[in-house]
Amino acid sequence: MNIAIRGQNFELNESIKAYTEEKVNRLERFFDSIDTADVTLKVERNKSIENNHRVEITLRANGQVIRAEEATISMYSSIDIVVDKLERQLKKYKQKLYASMRKDKKVPARPATPEPIEIGQGKPGDDDINVVRTKLIPMKPMNPEEAALQLELLGHDFHVFRMPETGHFAVVYRRRDGDYGLIEEQE
Repeated sequence: MNIAIRGQNFELNESIKAYTEEKVNRLERFFDSIDTADVTLKVERNKSIENNHRVEITLRANGQVIRAEEATISMYSSIDIVVDKLERQLKKYKQKLYASMRKDKKVPARPATPEPIEIGQGKPGDDDINVVRTKLIPMKPMNPEEAALQLELLGHDFHVFRMPETGHFAVVYRRRDGDYGLIEEQE
């Protein structure tokens, strides 16, 4: 697994870097197909925030993106908690992967590595709408169940994808009652 660690608003020393690498490498016990791990360690400078040590980890495994973040009063405890979250997510993903293999009676092919995500900045003062972040994502075909799993792994409220049968765009989203909704493109 390739691990990239970067720090924001603080000096990234060798002890915190070694601790982070040790904890992230532990995730391979739960899922051995992890390709990369991007770790961002931040210290938020807002004095009104008590939990200002934020850790964000994004894993890429089998073409899926798995992400977790946590903020506490200590960088070490933030690392521990976010790694625990990722362990639970990896176990859940692995169970669903094995369940689908049993259902299909075949091993799924490993999808191609997704394109890198590019982030841009909108210009302030552009009319009344200000787009502050843009993401370019690969639109691979997937069924709504796979999209819901991806939504859970990313920790988002919605996920945009392409329907494999029609090639149309669709959105799966988390409803307030905890269920999922699906929005499909009309022909």
